[in-house]
Amino acid sequence: MPQWFESSEEWKTLLSHCKSCSDPDCSCSLFVKQFGAGSKRLPVCGDDDATDNTWLWFTFNKYGRFRWQCIFCHKDEQFDSDDVAKPCQISNLLTHQTSTNHARLVEQELGESSTSSVISYTAPSSTAFKELLAAFQKGDAVQGAQKGFDLKSGIIGQHKAEAMLWCLSQARDDDKREALRQADVMVIMRDERRKRMHVRFNCRS
Repeated sequence: MPQWFESSEEWKTLLSHCKSCSDPDCSCSLFVKQFGAGSKRLPVCGDDDATDNTWLWFTFNKYGRFRWQCIFCHKDEQFDSDDVAKPCQISNLLTHQTSTNHARLVEQELGESSTSSVISYTAPSSTAFKELLAAFQKGDAVQGAQKGFDLKSGIIGQHKAEAMLWCLSQARDDDKREALRQADVMVIMRDERRKRMHVRFNCRS
C-alpha cells in the first residue's frame, strides 16, 4: 500500500530529480531512501497518530538544487545558489528538531497545547547524560573520526556532546563549591611535576 507522500506531485518531482541528479553532494537519493522511516522519528507532536505527522519535507531552489526543509522553520526562506543544506542524515535532522528555535516556531504555529512534546525535546534526557558521561569516562574522544558519540539513546554530535559535557562539569563544580562552603577543615595538595600544577583537596565538616 502506497504511503501518504508517494501520491504527492512534489514527491514524483523529487523521484524524477533523483534519476537525473549527478551531483555527488546532493542528498536527494538519501532523502528518498530514508524518508518513510525517518520521518516517523521527526514528528510535529508526539501525541499525534497521523501518518503525515512530521515537520520534514523538501524543496528546490531556483537553480534546481535539492534541499531538505522544515515546514515551520524554512517556509519563508528563499534558498539560493549559495545555500548548502547540511547532509540529510538523521543526526542532523534530530539536531534541528531539538533546537529551541524549532520548538518556538512550532509553538507559534500550533499553540502551546499542541507542542508540549516538542518543547520537551529542547533538553537532552537524563539517560543521554548518563550514557554520555559513561562513554567519556571510558576514554572515548569527543573529537576525531567519529565526531561525537553513538549511544543507545541516539547519536550525539560533537558540538552537542561538548555542550553536555560542559554542563556535567559545571554540575560537578557546583558540588565542589558546596563542599567548600560547608567545610570546617580543608587539606590542599599540589603536584607540579612535568610543568603542570595539579591541585587536589579534601574537605571535612
